[in-house]
Amino acid sequence: MMKKIRYIAIAFLLTLSVAGTINAQIDRSKAPLPGPAPKINLGAYESVTLNNGLKVFVIENHKLPRVSYQLLVNYDPILEADKAGYVEMAGLMLRAGTQTKTKVQIDKAIDFIGGTLKTSPTGIYATSLKKHNEVLLSLMSEVLLEPTFPVKELEKMKTKKIAELELEQNDAGSIAKLAGNALSYGKMHPYGEMTTEESVKKITVETCKKFYNHYFKPNISYLVIVGDITLEEAKPLVMKHFGGWEKGAVKEAVYPTPKGPDTSYIAFVNRPEAVQSVINIIYPVALKPGSEDIIPASVMNNLLGGGVFQGRLMQNLREDKAYTYGARSDLHADALVGHFKAYASVRNEVTDSALEQFFFELRRLITEDVSEADLSLAKNQLSGSFALSLEHPGTVAGFAIDIERYGLQKDYYANYLKKLDKVSVADVRRMAEKYIRPDKAIVFVVGSKNACAEKLERFGKVRFFDIYGNELKEETIPVPEGMTGRKVVDKYLTTCYGTADIKTLRKQLKKRKGMVTTMEASVAGQNLSFIKKDLYPYYSLSTVSAGEQIFQKMWFNGKEAGASGMMGEQKFEGDEFIQKQNEAMLDLEARYEERGYTLDLLGIEKIDQKECYKVKITAPDDKAQTHYFEVATGYRMRFVRNETTPQGPVSIIIDLSDYKDVGGMKVPHTIHQDSGLQKINLKVIKVETGVKLKKGDFS
Repeated sequence: MMKKIRYIAIAFLLTLSVAGTINAQIDRSKAPLPGPAPKINLGAYESVTLNNGLKVFVIENHKLPRVSYQLLVNYDPILEADKAGYVEMAGLMLRAGTQTKTKVQIDKAIDFIGGTLKTSPTGIYATSLKKHNEVLLSLMSEVLLEPTFPVKELEKMKTKKIAELELEQNDAGSIAKLAGNALSYGKMHPYGEMTTEESVKKITVETCKKFYNHYFKPNISYLVIVGDITLEEAKPLVMKHFGGWEKGAVKEAVYPTPKGPDTSYIAFVNRPEAVQSVINIIYPVALKPGSEDIIPASVMNNLLGGGVFQGRLMQNLREDKAYTYGARSDLHADALVGHFKAYASVRNEVTDSALEQFFFELRRLITEDVSEADLSLAKNQLSGSFALSLEHPGTVAGFAIDIERYGLQKDYYANYLKKLDKVSVADVRRMAEKYIRPDKAIVFVVGSKNACAEKLERFGKVRFFDIYGNELKEETIPVPEGMTGRKVVDKYLTTCYGTADIKTLRKQLKKRKGMVTTMEASVAGQNLSFIKKDLYPYYSLSTVSAGEQIFQKMWFNGKEAGASGMMGEQKFEGDEFIQKQNEAMLDLEARYEERGYTLDLLGIEKIDQKECYKVKITAPDDKAQTHYFEVATGYRMRFVRNETTPQGPVSIIIDLSDYKDVGGMKVPHTIHQDSGLQKINLKVIKVETGVKLKKGDFS
């Protein structure tokens, strides 16, 4: 039995309150007239263009003796094909080594001046105290102009990326985002293609160098300098460190514009043991930065669910119906193609009801005018957020770049509040009619097919997809005649122990004496050691530690069942004692019926394209787990249990793989646990049998 580590994430909701004082002499029967939109002082910035085409912006801020440098390389989105992921990898690799410095040396040099230096697929960010300007820019320009893309560093990054992808494959939110993009944009569009383990493995140093050599050119780049510096001071520094950067032609990319479906349909990804459904209503929209629709459309989306607590989706699905912790919407502008998304995570049993309320709110926005009070609240929130953003000098820098990138009028942002103030009820209705499409959307749902898929058919055709956005053909796999849950478990015992006979199995387990299993995992950046000791028939001790520090310990020794950790010690009695005894039994699978368990064969389902028997195993206390046994081999591939946490019900999914022979029995050496809150990959380092353990060792 594997012990779980529970990490509880606490979500803080920030609410916006709008208050005002009312003079006693005001006629309360009439709404006050809105005042004039305030004037905005965006702050000045100066710019210069170098001979190589690099556009430089300087935003002065002399409050602190610091200067930051943000380099943005402005190329069109790239279709990465069978090497998807190389653009991200190449951007990170810029900092992995130069002609004269290793990654470690770069790290030390930056740390020495107390600075920051980060690279990405679209450029470099660096900052430090002003007195270290020369050192910082020397490092920044060296990273930019002399990267070496060392093979060893690339292999490390590829290994890390593959591990991240493995976690994403088990995360409903990540599946909804990535596979949803694949359906919304198409896999042959840069916004829809997916990075996979196979594509990452194909990335080479040559791939990264080719990307860098073609796209990292000064004539499509912007350098934004913010801080305790003037243009006169900055210009010679920039000339010295970036003037030699050679310009070059960069080919523009053209892609077909994605279009939403002609009729809404349900795209369903099945997670059999999920207790929640992730709902994303998505489709592409033609909304570009700088469009006249941007401001009124943002007001419309703000009213619907654009990140404020007062949004209609939040008020309906959370406050009124209690279906979810949060329901929101996003209307995003993009130079290539924008998107609309309305989303929430809801309980299985209310998935169809929640979707009904989503469509109700979407259609209501199209068919009914919003109230003046709601409109005013939405505009006030946007106005306040805009004003707050102006306190950060980087905002002005972003405005400067956007004006250049998208060809906006010079006073575009200076007039923002005036334009926002003019948005009317009619404008909101017009934007809803233009951009809200409840009848032409992809309703992407990640959840339990058995729990809710059938109930969603009233909203459109239900089509099933895998986690990569590939449509699946519905197929029913017949269970062999006469097969039962007991027979499935017997096959597992025979595969792993060579026998399903209880007497023979007991003899074997007694012969093995004590068994010690050592496992390792990295959790939240900390390396942990998991050690489990077992002695027939039911003596068990599990510990989780980091070095000499033991975080948690659990034991059963026939007389006591307990747990101890950083929160103190706990003893289990009554039904809990019996439960711990059952969990500690090494031959429990052979004694299920004897111990009061029931076994129900629910059918055959595929896990990672492998056919598995699905068996519901119910304990005497009516707590049930679902186990999946591979049809071909008999190995247990997965088991799932449901638990209740402060965040609501969650499914604990434990996948078992890499079975190896240990003293005549088969033991899984890779264990992946997904609790929805925390994902843990356990690797079995060693399994020792014949260890001389005493009953006194288990406490």
